[in-house]
Amino acid sequence: MNSRLSNKFLLLIMLCAAFSIDASPVEEAISAVLKPLQGGLKGQVLGAMDAKVKQENYAFEGSRIVFEHQRWNVIKTSICKNHSENIEVYSQCTQAALNLFKLGCKQFQAKSTRSPNQTSEMRMYCNAVATYKPVVARISAPRTETANQTPKQLCNAATVRAMGRYDAELTRERNRLCGEYKGLNNK
Repeated sequence: MNSRLSNKFLLLIMLCAAFSIDASPVEEAISAVLKPLQGGLKGQVLGAMDAKVKQENYAFEGSRIVFEHQRWNVIKTSICKNHSENIEVYSQCTQAALNLFKLGCKQFQAKSTRSPNQTSEMRMYCNAVATYKPVVARISAPRTETANQTPKQLCNAATVRAMGRYDAELTRERNRLCGEYKGLNNK
């Protein structure tokens, strides 16, 4: 009796997960039915549902990747939140997390036989690969001024002053400053 009941509950759970149906009412009903049962059946059924938020923690590609999942769906906002204070480390972690999901999906797909939980886990990783967009950030030091920036700025300012005016002095000043700037660029 227990194995037939277990199989029916597992099927119901898998259907809820496959169609992204809110399984909360189903969980409550299953918990009520399984409450009198002792031992592993209750844990097996509820575990197959992945009803509670679970945290995973992996060391992968030089990053400590932490993420949570529930009902066989990765909670995207939880991915690498342990690195949220440092954008460079966070970016590296999110990119490594995507690679971890790709590897997990590939490894589960390569298995010829899978348990129902492994099938659900494979879908979770493959869905994460399809939907997760890692943060790509590169922070670099500010550019230092080059010797050419100041003459260029002087040339630009003289050009603006000379615009629309027929002042020979302003034109000579512009030509001199812009000539100096162009001479620096030709060296």
